Amino acid sequence: MFRKVAHVIGPGRLAELWHAHRSESRPEARDPRAFAAFLAGRDVCRAYPALADLARLDLGLFLAGMDDREPSIGACCLPADLIESHPDLMLRLQPSFRYLSLSYPVHHWVATETDLPKTPADQRILLRLAPDRSSDMDTVLCEILPPARFAFESSLARGRTLGAAMKLATMQDPAFDGTKGVASLIEDGAIADVILHAKL
Repeated sequence: MFRKVAHVIGPGRLAELWHAHRSESRPEARDPRAFAAFLAGRDVCRAYPALADLARLDLGLFLAGMDDREPSIGACCLPADLIESHPDLMLRLQPSFRYLSLSYPVHHWVATETDLPKTPADQRILLRLAPDRSSDMDTVLCEILPPARFAFESSLARGRTLGAAMKLATMQDPAFDGTKGVASLIEDGAIADVILHAKL
């Protein structure tokens, strides 16, 4: 699950840190998603300041590479007029679509495995990880999204309504088109289900 972290610090050190994380009494200690925050507070991140971000990416790539259990919906199930007339609808995205906001450009290191970056990027790196549906191989696409699109898609992935996701996106870009944003998600095979009348 954290193979790239093990590549940097060694499997023995990773096992030691993972055991320490799992041994904590906090409920989130059993959640692999909390491991990056655990690493950020340890001495190992003084030597490798990008390690916590690498752990986030490592886990994201692992989860994005898993098979979705149900088919994605097609454009026929979600026409533009329905999208525009139901701002309170919710879109359940496929679990294989993962969204990460990172400080360090660790995605470059994953591609090259040269030197783990020691300084953060000038701006947050907004990534979408998703299965490569154009390939027969089990590969994951790592795509940098513009801020508005990232806000829109990641909000939907967190269970926000279409209207709420649109509001966050237009704060980044007033010209953002939510209908086109949903159409793009459909085309990418990202939507597992639609809830027209969500009970919030």
